Amino acid sequence: MEKTAIQLVWLTRDLRSRDHAHLAKAIATGDPILICYIFEPSLRELPETSDRHFQFIYAALDDLDKTLSLFGGKVFRHHGEVVPFFRALGEYVDIKGIFAHQETGQLLTYRRDEAVIE
Repeated sequence: MEKTAIQLVWLTRDLRSRDHAHLAKAIATGDPILICYIFEPSLRELPETSDRHFQFIYAALDDLDKTLSLFGGKVFRHHGEVVPFFRALGEYVDIKGIFAHQETGQLLTYRRDEAVIE
């Protein structure tokens, strides 16, 4: 059975609905798009992460969902680590491209991004 080809917009830091370069690039491909935010336990455990971070993220995702609902879309939210999620997703769909904000500043996210590229 042939898997559906998709473009994946992986929301990490840029949670805007307007002027979102990666979302625009994914839309320009003409392929179906999956927009996702992944709540990673490893990031939650970092000392610089607080409940305020997640309150902001949930509010921003809710706002983004309101905008996307005008076009029949919404953000898929997953709780778990990124690499296993992408591997599992790849069992069901053909991920043609991943559009995401390049992370800087934390060694954990840098290494995670390297693992995603592999």
